[in-house]
Amino acid sequence: MAAADPVQDLDLAPVKKWLARMTGMKSIEATFVQQKYLRTLRRPLSTKGHIWIQYPDDFRWELGEPAATVAIRNQDVLTLLEPKKKRAKRYSLVSKNGKSSAAVSAAMDSASKTFPRSMEELKKHFEILGLRRDGEVYELTLKPKDKNLMVAMRKVLFFIDVEKFHLRAFEIQLRDKSRVRTTFTWIKFNPKIPVNLLKPDLSGYKLKE
Repeated sequence: MAAADPVQDLDLAPVKKWLARMTGMKSIEATFVQQKYLRTLRRPLSTKGHIWIQYPDDFRWELGEPAATVAIRNQDVLTLLEPKKKRAKRYSLVSKNGKSSAAVSAAMDSASKTFPRSMEELKKHFEILGLRRDGEVYELTLKPKDKNLMVAMRKVLFFIDVEKFHLRAFEIQLRDKSRVRTTFTWIKFNPKIPVNLLKPDLSGYKLKE
């Protein structure tokens, strides 16, 4: 007799309730605190940030106050900016054969997948490894399916509020045993995002393509 599949037997009702809230979502704006836990440091490095997502493919991710790093995606183009150094780099997220380009594409594309809008979308990008309740959150453990991400990343953890079923935080566990945890301090659903925020202003920047 075949052994039971522990993942298949999971009660994913909390995950479904969270995703039900996300169904039909058109945009998200959120502030966060990112903490990097490195093996060489006793205390995590902490940085504040801001993210805007316009579904299905556009987002803006700022890290630092004022922003030291800005990533802007417009459909199949990703632009990374360093405002202090006035440097920018542009990447195509689609190669000539129509397939996604390598590591940068996969890593930055994962930012918008932080807020999946259906179980189908979640399972498209992640393999579900486990779900458990830990106090005021459900801890959902996932494994990325993208081969470019799997080179450096072991797991992704989503922390879902047990009462309101919204995402409180997510954590990326890397293969070098470091981890990056992003905790949301404020979230607004379906905001009207100014068009200029999702189009990089490269005035005065040195652009590399």
